Amino acid sequence: MTKTGLLQEPLRIEIIRILLRLSKDRQAISIKKYAYITGEFDELGRMTGGWLKAQSGKDIQKPLA
Repeated sequence: MTKTGLLQEPLRIEIIRILLRLSKDRQAISIKKYAYITGEFDELGRMTGGWLKAQSGKDIQKPLA
């Protein structure tokens, strides 16, 4: 994935979270399913944050030679 694509991922994750919350509120999915899915998205958010942090570190580091 490109860096610009990776920068858009937190927004996409947040949009999906909102849609999931609406689905739960309208009882389209059960609370148990909502809890499971949001847990998975929490993990995805942490991974995305780590990738972004690692990517920004690559931009700052200079070659050692």
